[in-house]
Amino acid sequence: MSADEDIPEFDGEGKNITSTNDSSTIQSESSMSNDPRGDPADRDDWKCSTAPENDTSATDGGERTESPDPISEAIEKFGNSAANLQRFYQQRLDNIRIREAERTDEFEAKMDDLLKQERELLDSLKDQQEQIDADKAALEEQKASLSGTHKFTKQKVKLDVGGERFTSSRSTLVSDKSSFLAAMLSGRYELHADTSDGSYFIDRDGSQFGHLVNFLRGEDSFEPPKKLQELHQLRADAVFFKLNKLVAIVDKAIARGSSGLR
Repeated sequence: MSADEDIPEFDGEGKNITSTNDSSTIQSESSMSNDPRGDPADRDDWKCSTAPENDTSATDGGERTESPDPISEAIEKFGNSAANLQRFYQQRLDNIRIREAERTDEFEAKMDDLLKQERELLDSLKDQQEQIDADKAALEEQKASLSGTHKFTKQKVKLDVGGERFTSSRSTLVSDKSSFLAAMLSGRYELHADTSDGSYFIDRDGSQFGHLVNFLRGEDSFEPPKKLQELHQLRADAVFFKLNKLVAIVDKAIARGSSGLR
């Protein structure tokens, strides 16, 4: 041991009491060396107490995971909520558009149907108007053709057929609408009555005209003449006055009369 080296001193209990400073130093170092928490550089209480809250922490398996950031988590939740809300309203908007498109199609279909009905109605009205105009023109033409002709306002009609006078009702004489007498008394032809008795003259043999008037008064009760000569004369008058039914009756009577002569 050299002279420069301090010789340690011990107290009565055997503790080193060489110097106060040295002993304090030795005690401090001894206490630090004997600290069960190890090197101060490795201890957590030497770290800054303001370390970030999202610092890593050990997991059960020994791995360290990053703690969630509340602000980032809130932003993420807000973004998810906004996306869900956008999808919800987008779906509602799509449904509204679909319903509006269906209503538009239904409205257009109804409008097309109404327009079709309107066109059909207009065409029908046009056809009716054309028919009315045609009927009106025909009436005007008939009126013009009848202008100045004699109007039969009385039921009793007097006829002078070849010098023989006959009197009958107008309804009887026009009962066969296709006959000559019906056409003559229809008013479509200009007739001039005799100024002395008001009769209308027909230039025809009147010997059989009475049978003809009797036929017009009633087909069921009509009895044709028996003589063949009269039957042939009556048939000629029936053809002239266009009484086809009377012609058929007379033909049967002629056939029966001819067979009786044989």
